[in-house]
Amino acid sequence: MTGRKATPATTTTSTKTSTTTGRILKKDKSKNFMRDLRIRKLCLNICVGESGDRLTRASKVLEQLTGQTPVFSKARYTVRSFGIRRNEKIGVFCTVRGEKAKEILEKGLKVKEYELHKGNFSEMGNFGF
Repeated sequence: MTGRKATPATTTTSTKTSTTTGRILKKDKSKNFMRDLRIRKLCLNICVGESGDRLTRASKVLEQLTGQTPVFSKARYTVRSFGIRRNEKIGVFCTVRGEKAKEILEKGLKVKEYELHKGNFSEMGNFGF
């Protein structure tokens, strides 16, 4: 350095225009659009642990709930104590994205009365109930 004093940076409350959303944002934590919640996808899973009538009823419930055809999941290995054989269909799941995901999530949270426990949330921002 040549002996000149560094001037402190001045802080201003300027406004910033977001080009993707077209809205004006202030430099404030509550107005930061990166803090907004975004729903990328909603994964619905029903595992009944056996194939047969219970599994078909679960798939019908999931189909009525989402409006999509659910995918059957198979057991990875045999567990004699549970009576499960390898490659036996034991569950159904469905992935929903977009506006339909928001609608289904809103219905699910309404059933839970908008109350979730701290243990329902992961460190990465995912949650399940």
